[in-house]
Amino acid sequence: MQSPGVNRIGTTRRLTASFEDENSLPVDPTTVIAKTYSPSGAITDYTYGSSANVGRTAVGHFYLDMTPNEAGRWFIRWEGTQAAGALVLEDNFIVQTSPFIGGVARAYS
Repeated sequence: MQSPGVNRIGTTRRLTASFEDENSLPVDPTTVIAKTYSPSGAITDYTYGSSANVGRTAVGHFYLDMTPNEAGRWFIRWEGTQAAGALVLEDNFIVQTSPFIGGVARAYS
């Protein structure tokens, strides 16, 4: 069983964002884009409505299901646009190495 909070290469992770208006009420931006920045510096954009792994669970609540392919610190940036301006949320998480991915599995005694 995986420890809570441990992220591994090749394991899908659900990243979430909640957008609110100036009154702290949930709001759906006109457009929602999630951007990931990998440890090696690759930036990938995912757009709600056109990327299959971006979804919405309720008003203002969006998710990105992504599968990290390398170990290290990953960053996520959510950008929502609406008439009143841009809404930006950022976060990060660490993906740990695995002896089973990208190397030879070792026998433990």
